[in-house]
Amino acid sequence: MSTVERFHRCISGTVPALAALVLPLAGCETLSLSDEARHAVRQVSVSPRVAATGTYSGDLQELDFPTRSSQYYAYPITAPIGMVLDLVDMGKNKRRKESMFQRRLQGDGVEVATIVRQNFSVKLAEAKLFDAVLAEGGDARFDLEVDYGLAEGWGSEGIWTPWLEVRGTLRDANANVLWRRSATISSGDNRLPRSDHPLRQSGYLEKAYSRAASILTEDLIAHLKGAS
Repeated sequence: MSTVERFHRCISGTVPALAALVLPLAGCETLSLSDEARHAVRQVSVSPRVAATGTYSGDLQELDFPTRSSQYYAYPITAPIGMVLDLVDMGKNKRRKESMFQRRLQGDGVEVATIVRQNFSVKLAEAKLFDAVLAEGGDARFDLEVDYGLAEGWGSEGIWTPWLEVRGTLRDANANVLWRRSATISSGDNRLPRSDHPLRQSGYLEKAYSRAASILTEDLIAHLKGAS
């Protein structure tokens, strides 16, 4: 890979890659479940609506698209023009990549928000922290937010791993926040599977995000129990 190509990859992947590192640090404030709330809330539900945003950093051939800068990378003498255009169009190109990535996952039947909600609902019921986990209603409701992505390893080009952040909030019937927790697993975590063809390997992304969701859900449940 030429120096120009390496710089181009760096520019195009910088923002989403940094997002995967910064988002966990910018998560919502943690709030433990008080003893008073623990005794008052006996029946809970998990909202069916999960806010989710997905992105990826790097270059996937299946999600490639022409940019204003593309033509300028054909020759070293014009490459600086392409680099400037990449910087100018960074936000627009990032949003387009996000949209294409999310549409591709949906087309493959991989719903990260659904995977997270199902994992959380099942483990919440198994934990028996409350008398019942209802389909809706109850004394309080859990709301989930999800940020997820796919990142190409810095030191091993072509090897991809997922990352996931889940934010959980428990609110009572008056919308008062009783509990809040954010949990993150980065793309560098060795517990997650890796792939050199994440969109071509059947079942990989569903398996990877299911594994990530399981790990984070255990963290959230442990905090609910007061174990962390």
